[in-house]
Amino acid sequence: MLWLVILLPVLAAVYWYGVSRYSILANEPSRGPNPWPYIGNLLDVNKHGGMHKMLMHYFKAYGRVHKMFIGRAPAIVVSDPEIVKQIVIKEFHKFPNRPLFIKPNPPMDSGMFLGQGALWKRIRTTLTPTFSTAKLKQIVPIIDSRKWPLSPQQVERSESTDCVNLFSLFALDVITISAFGVETDIQTDPDSSFYKLAKKAFRTPIWVRAFSMFPFSEYLSKYVHVLPNIDYFLKIALSMVEQRKKHGSQGRKKDLVTLMLEAREDTVDGVPRLNDQELAAQSLTFLLAGFETTTNTLANTAYLLARHPDVQDKLIQELDLAGSNRGNSPLYEYSQKIDYLDRVINESLRLYPPGYLIIRRYDEECTIQGVHFPRGVDVNIPVYILHRDPAVWERPDDFDPEHFSHEANEKRHPYSFIPFGMGPRQCIGMRFALMEIKIALVNILEKYKFCSSEETQDLLEHRAVILMAPRDPIKLKVARR
Repeated sequence: MLWLVILLPVLAAVYWYGVSRYSILANEPSRGPNPWPYIGNLLDVNKHGGMHKMLMHYFKAYGRVHKMFIGRAPAIVVSDPEIVKQIVIKEFHKFPNRPLFIKPNPPMDSGMFLGQGALWKRIRTTLTPTFSTAKLKQIVPIIDSRKWPLSPQQVERSESTDCVNLFSLFALDVITISAFGVETDIQTDPDSSFYKLAKKAFRTPIWVRAFSMFPFSEYLSKYVHVLPNIDYFLKIALSMVEQRKKHGSQGRKKDLVTLMLEAREDTVDGVPRLNDQELAAQSLTFLLAGFETTTNTLANTAYLLARHPDVQDKLIQELDLAGSNRGNSPLYEYSQKIDYLDRVINESLRLYPPGYLIIRRYDEECTIQGVHFPRGVDVNIPVYILHRDPAVWERPDDFDPEHFSHEANEKRHPYSFIPFGMGPRQCIGMRFALMEIKIALVNILEKYKFCSSEETQDLLEHRAVILMAPRDPIKLKVARR
């Protein structure tokens, strides 16, 4: 009896902790799935085959605004483009930060993606000029020099090739030389330790999103290694910063490291806007953000072109026509002027956005178009749903670059397509990523085309945790034109 008297209050306290935050949304009129203690609706991720598919199921069941619970964190899900615009632009000061499921240790807490409040604003303001069109043009020679790692023998033998793996070699090579200023042997040696450690580091398990369900998670987070081998890459970044400070960038092509060092020369009261640790954290952030996202976009686009040869043929014709009229136009300007290339890339990003979900945490209570947002609750903006809303997109599940014709763009709400986010926290590397993707496709399609093989899947499935990525290898043939 004594044990029962002791145990019942303990069990009650444990239960209360698991459901206490759910009460924040108890009186909100929005519908949504019922949560389980501690885990919220996470069981539905597996039930529906991924976070993105779960979000689509909820969208169909509960509408454009509904409740959801990830672990112990209550959220309001918004897929109404006008409300999204209010959140990320007009009311941004009330939704300025991303929630931190696990608090990062310094200096990664100063990284562009994870930074909070005044720290994030200072770093963002300092680095924004680095990603201007004029600055990025200086990096084109680096991207153009990194060739797609496909051997002539593979082409001649018409072998089926894993395009995810090939593009990951290319993307990691580009972002490593650009953001770290480090030459690697990735392209010639895919078994290199650097490549293996990098691929392992960027695979984030679903439990990271659910970590907040555990008691005292905010105190335990510093002992949890979310990204394996992060210290390895941080040491490389710090070493790179130190070398540049000592020896400068003489004789080197312009890269992001050089541009960031130039940006921090603008001091405040004699103090650099970015210290060495913060600058290293940005290099590592760009490596993390720019590797898998670019890999996946290129691999998805290759798959879509192989499965839609009519689109690929039209794109090749447009590239050939642009090439014949190129003259002395630099590669950057040339690649930017091919309208159909933009349409193809945008359509790939519409169907398979790597950043499939945007999350913000409210700092202030507010009401937007009749929707009440209590303070301390997350707002989830499902980009995947915005991109496939049948009320906005004709045949939303079909690959059709004409979704981005000039006429279609004018009719559509601009916040129905946001693969890089919008507003002050829009992906700062958007121009860099699109430039890299365009140059890669131009260089490849000048000589080759993608073809389906017996190993090519009929339906491209994706996993979705922090990013959305192909679930399985994408096996294609690459044929010489």
